[in-house]
Amino acid sequence: MARAISLLPFAGDITFNAKSGEKERTSLYGTEVHATRYQYAFALTPERLRVRQRALDALDAIANIGEVAGNHSRFLFDFSPESIVLRITDDPAPRILYCYQQNGDRVGAPTLAARIKAGDIAPDELYVGGDLAADEALQSLLPDRCFAGVKQAMARCREALAARLAA
Repeated sequence: MARAISLLPFAGDITFNAKSGEKERTSLYGTEVHATRYQYAFALTPERLRVRQRALDALDAIANIGEVAGNHSRFLFDFSPESIVLRITDDPAPRILYCYQQNGDRVGAPTLAARIKAGDIAPDELYVGGDLAADEALQSLLPDRCFAGVKQAMARCREALAARLAA
């Protein structure tokens, strides 16, 4: 797993809160918040798993991240992916890490498009889902591999991986 990287720089936003229950000297507190999108990556080699089919379960879990522990667990927040890029490959280098860029209120992937154009990533290895699938460059390079929904892209990728694992 790669580190989560923010698409926007930290602006230093702070919220001021008050503790519940009986008030005392330390009832008021501040919390730094960072309202942004994050990009992060997972890589998995099914052949190294004791049960190769568990790679399919891992895909399901990534597409359906439901909860986060710690301070974030007190608030209802959707941690499921807004966009996803999936790649099934024998290439030892990921080549898709940190390919997202914030462009106004939209997300694009110019680095990913450039790598596809250059031949570093084969179009038939990719599945793009969610808001990122609306990127015009990706739509022109991957006409049958861009899906409006994350779950739709995941389902197609899952089918391809299941067929590959069965072979």
